Amino acid sequence: MKKISWLKKLFNWKKKKNKNIDENTFLKNKNNKNQLLQDKTIENNNIQKNTEI
Repeated sequence: MKKISWLKKLFNWKKKKNKNIDENTFLKNKNNKNQLLQDKTIENNNIQKNTEI
């Protein structure tokens, strides 16, 4: 019985750890996406300024 509970704890710990990794990856991807959007906007603004001159 003890062995089973130990395995269960290990399994739950791994599951939790994986969930955290997934959340971090999701947040990183989201931040990267936002950064790309910002870069694109800045680039477009610069192009607009250059064509106005």
